[in-house]
Amino acid sequence: MNPVVRMSISGMNHDASKSVEFRRRAVYTALIQHLADDELWEALALWEDNYAAVENFTAQRFLSDILTSAELRGKRVRILQSLVRALSAPASTLLPDPKEQLLVFRMRRGKTSRVTTSRDPLVVACSSLLSRILRGLDDNNRLRMRLFILDQLEKTRIDMTLRAAVRTWLSEQTRLQLDNAAVSDLRKLINLAYIGLCEYIGPVSADAALNRAYQALAEEEPELLPNLRQLL
Repeated sequence: MNPVVRMSISGMNHDASKSVEFRRRAVYTALIQHLADDELWEALALWEDNYAAVENFTAQRFLSDILTSAELRGKRVRILQSLVRALSAPASTLLPDPKEQLLVFRMRRGKTSRVTTSRDPLVVACSSLLSRILRGLDDNNRLRMRLFILDQLEKTRIDMTLRAAVRTWLSEQTRLQLDNAAVSDLRKLINLAYIGLCEYIGPVSADAALNRAYQALAEEEPELLPNLRQLL
């Protein structure tokens, strides 16, 4: 067996100490050499959804997930070698972080078939408030806010399950899909959104945007107000 391939099977754990951003850049740098257009973005989205938060990233399993055609399976060894090289390379040699292009792809693709409503009214209240905040922004600031929250999520101590649900929700414009979440984590999420608002539209406008979202929820989903008050 090729020594590079053998290393990738038994030693892909070395990337665990590297940031999600570094690993996303590395995977993107490797995949773009072999995949193109939606095929590339689907593969990268699958990695982000299923492997980005996993401490021990298994390249072999990831490739089994994305190499679904005979043509792609014929490239398996070369793609694996590219992944190993990229994940071991200095950050300066990698392509820029594709998170913005990936988010745009997810938003364009959407997954309305996956829309479900949480059974936890606190989660629904949090999701409803944040959705109204985003809807109240112009297109540019809405995209920047989505990217800000997605980026900052990885730096918080919010529960991993909630982080994964938020990534899907923000990327694919669905309802927040989660059975339950800790009140403290939901508060952190709302606070994170408020920090983003202050960053992009200023504190005064941020307060106004939060108030408009609150008032809209009060008018359209008044049954959620008691739950929302627990989070604010």
